Amino acid sequence: MKNFRQGQILVGVTMLVLVLMILVPLLIQWGSQESKWSVKDQQTTTTFNLVEGAVDRGMWKLKSATGTWATAAAGTVIPGYNFDVTYADDTGAQYRIRFASGPSTGQVTVFAEGRDLKSGQLRALRTVFETRAFPGPIMSGGTVNYSGTFDAQWGPIM
Repeated sequence: MKNFRQGQILVGVTMLVLVLMILVPLLIQWGSQESKWSVKDQQTTTTFNLVEGAVDRGMWKLKSATGTWATAAAGTVIPGYNFDVTYADDTGAQYRIRFASGPSTGQVTVFAEGRDLKSGQLRALRTVFETRAFPGPIMSGGTVNYSGTFDAQWGPIM
């Protein structure tokens, strides 16, 4: 009877070792894949943020002067914003920007490409901007009256 119990323990230990031999390599492989996916996701996010920064730079350029907006909306090439200049970022990345008129009248499309030199990731983004300006300082459906002292208000009245 004593040998029978020792045999049962041996079978149990053998089964446990067999299960561990199957599970441990799978857990190691799963952890390795998870690590690779995390690094790839971080690189993709970093490159996408770089491209968003390039779009912001394009928006800043469009807002810098009314003439710049009009030039871009007309489809005229603006030097430095036709994929002709590669800008360098502090993080070791590069991006390019291009303006195009449209898709509708009064709109400008900003194309941006960004490349993270460390990872080799390349991302592109297309954004359409439209100007929304008030045609005059005061718009009123009726008459505007004032009495007593005149009080100047900063900003448009609709």
